[in-house]
Amino acid sequence: MSDIFNTTEEAWKYLVSHGGLEVNGRDADLVEAITKRLTSEPVVPDYEDIHTRAGLADILKRVSIEQLVNAVFGVVWPYERMMRDLFDYFSKAGTTEGPGQWKLALTSETDSLEIDLEDFKKSTTTGNTKTVSFEVPDLEPKQLWRVLFDPFEDRAEGLSIGRRPSTDSTDSAAWISKSKEAAWLPLPPVVGRMMQRNDELRDVAAAVYEMASAMQSLFPNYRTLYRDVFERLSDLPEDIREYAREEHDQWIETMVTNLAAFEIAPAAEASGILTELKNNLDQVKRRPAKFAISIDDLVAFLDLPVWKKRYELYSAWVLTQFLVAMQGHEIEFYTENGRLTFGFHATKLATIRSLSEPLSIYGERRLPATGLRGHGRKTGIQPDYTVYTEETDHCLMAIECKHYKRPNTNNFKNALDDYAANLPSAHILLGNYGPLTTVVKLDTKDGGWSGRQFSWGNLNPDHPSEVNNFRNTIRRILGEPLSREVRNGPEVIRILALDVSPSMHAMLRDKEVQKEIREITQELTITHFASVDDRLLAMEKTNEKNIDWFIDQSQATRTHLGSAAKALRNSTSELFFLTDSEGFSSLGPEAYNMWRFVSRFHQLKSEGAILARIP
Repeated sequence: MSDIFNTTEEAWKYLVSHGGLEVNGRDADLVEAITKRLTSEPVVPDYEDIHTRAGLADILKRVSIEQLVNAVFGVVWPYERMMRDLFDYFSKAGTTEGPGQWKLALTSETDSLEIDLEDFKKSTTTGNTKTVSFEVPDLEPKQLWRVLFDPFEDRAEGLSIGRRPSTDSTDSAAWISKSKEAAWLPLPPVVGRMMQRNDELRDVAAAVYEMASAMQSLFPNYRTLYRDVFERLSDLPEDIREYAREEHDQWIETMVTNLAAFEIAPAAEASGILTELKNNLDQVKRRPAKFAISIDDLVAFLDLPVWKKRYELYSAWVLTQFLVAMQGHEIEFYTENGRLTFGFHATKLATIRSLSEPLSIYGERRLPATGLRGHGRKTGIQPDYTVYTEETDHCLMAIECKHYKRPNTNNFKNALDDYAANLPSAHILLGNYGPLTTVVKLDTKDGGWSGRQFSWGNLNPDHPSEVNNFRNTIRRILGEPLSREVRNGPEVIRILALDVSPSMHAMLRDKEVQKEIREITQELTITHFASVDDRLLAMEKTNEKNIDWFIDQSQATRTHLGSAAKALRNSTSELFFLTDSEGFSSLGPEAYNMWRFVSRFHQLKSEGAILARIP
């Protein structure tokens, strides 16, 4: 690879020009991620401002071409994985829940890219790593230690020759001492020297080189590999999983120290090592390197149309994670001539038919909203995905996809708060490709102030624990598949309990208040009113009795709603109370004050009404 370009800067310029990268525009985030991956400073939190460290131009002067290529591949690899996830899911869905030949449309505000599954298949094939031209011993990962390491073992001392103190005097010593401190370092010169030999030591060096290329592509540094490798095994390419497992035991570093020690070993000992290597490798075939990446392979990937739509690709991938979370449910997709559209315009994507009430999944469905804080939101909100009950059009979940490499606290908090306030019964899920700040994490811990707001940082294929947690949360909220017999059972009941104790009479008889109650009934898809004071007095469907009738049921002289809440909780899907401050305090600490929702209703707000949700 290094023979093609004289410097790493030349290699980067080639990658930029032939890969069509807009380093000061659309791809600025990519440049930032590559810079971060190549920095030789100590590992720092993901959200540190990259501009406080050296820029890419300076770093390119200090790193090898191989490091650059591996870093770039490491940054783009999650998108290749997203393509494979999309291909895998919709290939299966096309034969079970949808048309035989899917087309996926990734749309933005200005244009649209339509590709069929065969295009996706070609894209993922192009995205697979190819080889730089050299050969390595064709060994299974578990053979690496026995075949290549054992010859360097000093039987008398019971340790490998690389463990000898004399290794500290070689030109590999600095690399050995720093190999685990920060970002990946270029392999030391001894590996290059061994690659120039014509004996079995070249095989050892080639195996080291291939392993290093693979690990540097998939993990940003050794610390991440050591910490996350077993968690990430199932998400790694199948042919590389076991190599990652072996490198957890520091195979690369061990072999570099052995090669360094070999160069200064006594002649007789060196001859013995070479003889044993020859015997071990005598019957082993050689194969082209699988994991060393070429610049031309990267250019081919970056030139794919779908790469230019990677933000839309990410949003589509998040939906596939939602769908994977609902595995086992009956899902019906909505397509036009086999075309499923992801993107900027409102679209009904699918319906889940295996719950007590069918749920419809929408992309970019806009709805009017008030009290908005988020930048660009004035009269409405438009989450990336929303989940509505099909019969009553009641929103149960909103999912917002963010593609920020560095977190934006205000942006994330405003989105969560705007959606929670205007979708009073919906769970709000925000996923960011990059990390979250501590503030956002704390604000959404255990559901945040609403009990319904959740967030995930690093929601991408590089972080399977976050992805699994995201899926599990969706499954927990929406539930397990129900049999047809169970689905056709009892109706869904949503109760608005009216506090009819004496302190509420005047408010509830106000005609403007009654008008706003009817509006709330429609928004929350309330099915029943209940009349309560110190106990449950009556419960009827909303269309059977007027509000004055419920007030007339009043009997108590005091307000204590706890017993009514207890009586109603087991007979409803969702429970709300309309009360005042005295009644709210009697509901106990679990009651949630929906004050932002009520602030939209002028008369209720002026009367001091409180709408409480009981979990």
